[in-house]
Amino acid sequence: MSKKIYSMITDQIIENLNKGISWHQGWFSHLNPITKTEYQGVNKLLLGLDCIAFNYNNPIWLTWNQVKKEGLRVKKGSKSSLVVYFTTKEIIIEDKDKSNDKPTVKTIPVIRYYRVFNLNCIEGETHKIEKLINKHQASLSATAKETIKRLESLISLMGYKMQRSYNASCNYKTKTINIPSVFKSESEHILTIAHEIIHATAPFTERKPKIEDLSSYSFEELVAEIGACFLASKLGYKLQNVTNSAAYIKGWTKYLKKNPKNTIYKAASQAEKAINFLIQLEKNTIKKAA
Repeated sequence: MSKKIYSMITDQIIENLNKGISWHQGWFSHLNPITKTEYQGVNKLLLGLDCIAFNYNNPIWLTWNQVKKEGLRVKKGSKSSLVVYFTTKEIIIEDKDKSNDKPTVKTIPVIRYYRVFNLNCIEGETHKIEKLINKHQASLSATAKETIKRLESLISLMGYKMQRSYNASCNYKTKTINIPSVFKSESEHILTIAHEIIHATAPFTERKPKIEDLSSYSFEELVAEIGACFLASKLGYKLQNVTNSAAYIKGWTKYLKKNPKNTIYKAASQAEKAINFLIQLEKNTIKKAA
């Protein structure tokens, strides 16, 4: 079951990438208003990609049963979206030496999934749910200038120094982040800084990327790229007009196909962990200053 679900996650990501969509756009927090669940990690990535692929313009999601319970209907031909979660399962471990009459029980994590529908796929008296949309999207109101200022502040809080250079890079040893001076758009400027910030969190979040190892390097790039979008959204900036290069998408897709099991799940989880570290770091600094 677990292998099947990980394959479903990877296949969906690859399918969307192969469509050539600009997956950076349209990021916001995704919410189930009935359970008040804000989807995290790989679910944020999966639902965000579906929003872009199917032109959904809101972050509200409901299960089939919730739609029925609210007296609403799913539009004919609508496609559901994947949401995954972990639960636990108890298994009995056989005592090979038969020295213990009582069986040994071990609790293990098990991945499961269910399906949700975007509010764009639902019809009926949706006005009560729609009220949540404006409130939820209102958080995405930060300007590019405000967002860049906060990103620069996060760099300082980690003990790093940002400097302008001809290319973007992060150096753990010298604790410097290099950022180019010219960008095609504000979104690309923000994404680039955020991408390097996620790289800089590696020593703080127990990631140990090996630049000389292609597999390790590719995974770290995946974490940084997903994390950059998550971070921009968390800071309240809505990314726009970002175009993926065909070479980048091809390289990412090739890597995922070679490492299909749980790569994308792990990468999104690591990205979320990096974001949580950064936000907590910012909160702690504010508390000390108060």
